[in-house]
Amino acid sequence: MQICGFWFVMSLLWCIETRASAAVLPPGDCPKTCGNVNVPYPFGINDTSARIVNPRCAMNHFFMLTCNWTYNPPALYFGNIPVQNISVDEGTMSVTIHEAFDCYNETGLTKNINRWMKLGAGPFRFSDTRNKLTAVGCDTIALMTDAEGTFGSGCVSLCTENITLEDSCSGIGCCQTAVPRSLKTLNITIQSADNHLDVLDFNPCGFAFLADQRTFNVSNFRLSDNPYSTKDYVTPDVVVEWVVREETCEKAQSRSNTSEYACGDNTNCTFSENGMGYRCLCREGFTGNPYLQQGCQDIDECKEPEKYPCEGSCKNTIGNYTCSCPLGMHGDGKTDCQGFRITTLATVLGALMLVSIIIFLIVIIWKKRRKEKNFLDNGGEKTNIIQKFLSSLENKKLSEILCFNATDEEMEEIGVFAELAKQCLSSNGVNRPTMKDVAEELGRLMKLHQSLWAQQNSKETDNFLGGDSSSYLSIEIETTKMKQPDTLNMTTFSFEYPAVVFELVSIIFQKKALPNKSQFSKLQFSDCVWKNVYQYSPE
Repeated sequence: MQICGFWFVMSLLWCIETRASAAVLPPGDCPKTCGNVNVPYPFGINDTSARIVNPRCAMNHFFMLTCNWTYNPPALYFGNIPVQNISVDEGTMSVTIHEAFDCYNETGLTKNINRWMKLGAGPFRFSDTRNKLTAVGCDTIALMTDAEGTFGSGCVSLCTENITLEDSCSGIGCCQTAVPRSLKTLNITIQSADNHLDVLDFNPCGFAFLADQRTFNVSNFRLSDNPYSTKDYVTPDVVVEWVVREETCEKAQSRSNTSEYACGDNTNCTFSENGMGYRCLCREGFTGNPYLQQGCQDIDECKEPEKYPCEGSCKNTIGNYTCSCPLGMHGDGKTDCQGFRITTLATVLGALMLVSIIIFLIVIIWKKRRKEKNFLDNGGEKTNIIQKFLSSLENKKLSEILCFNATDEEMEEIGVFAELAKQCLSSNGVNRPTMKDVAEELGRLMKLHQSLWAQQNSKETDNFLGGDSSSYLSIEIETTKMKQPDTLNMTTFSFEYPAVVFELVSIIFQKKALPNKSQFSKLQFSDCVWKNVYQYSPE
């Protein structure tokens, strides 16, 4: 009678059924929540604290729910049934329906409550896929039927000792059976075969109820539970399925009045066999409320990589997304990319190049250290011939780099040629003399000391000056024509040392770099001069 009274009152509030659809947005001031429950369109809320109810907040009066503010937090009701959750995507509503039970003592039955459940005239049905009739007890018979008596079913739960309920209901302490499709009314009754006489010590009461298989956990129940004395007694959820209208998608879509079609943009229409009507779903790649005109919005899959994988470059598209494999790889990018990434190849090549460079540097360092070791082992110093020569000249210690003892007169002669060599070694090209200048200077110096050279070795002098000692023609010296004396004494030094210095200057001037070992070897110095010159030069 309470349920019938509720629907009678609701019918008075809406004498003419509102034909709103997804094409018409509900007012922005419609309440969206009641307590802890979200209430999406097509549902609306009849707030008990409000003086005026806006019927446009719901698609029609069947979807108008009641929010009771006398509870804390406020409680949402579908008729007189508490609502725990509403799902637009699944077309379900989770509600709480109390169980049927019977209790006994030594004298017999003490309490018995059966349950009648009606979902009214709206497009609502008990879910046949989520719900099962469940009985808990050791002497319990649970039965169910509809209001018209068109079907009947049930199960029996028995046990002889106190057991812990766990895992599934197999008939020992707990049993279950399926619920038929398109069920709008349900009558649950409970009985006992022997008034629990043999199990009163641990199981005085039996229970029967509908239970949502997603949330039902038999381990939450105990055989000793009593609905009046057990404070933490659990009441399971029941799932009610709903459709937006009780007609097929084809019929709804073929109407001349398209405003009566309940689905908005970017949606699909799906027919429910249980609800005998259609529901709306957002198309793949869209999310939101399909009952609002523009409720289904595009999903940016690139922002949800955990849900929408992409192994390469992600690009969002309307209703979908594309994924390109990294450069150097191939595949669809979403599930598989084969090959090697360019970055991986670059990393490998970079590593190989780095290793090669390191090895190259190690070899260079090793060779350098080996040369230094050999150089030091041979009595050398870490300097070159140019530095040694210039340092000796600047510090007036030319005699220290000679292989023989020279007189003051000879040292004066050596100093003159050394100054000429110094000019040729100048780092500034402007200050360096040309080969012609060098030849003329040597000719002038040779002329000044002609008498001394003639006494020592006039033949070598003529060869050195090109056959005419008095002329100032350019001097061309070929190292291969020079004769290597067996020894270096005062006589040979007077003529050959200037030639040696000139040849050294000529090589430095032409090559613009310190001559190497092979170039020095072409000078065919005497052993003494060669040792003195080469010991200060690197290989």
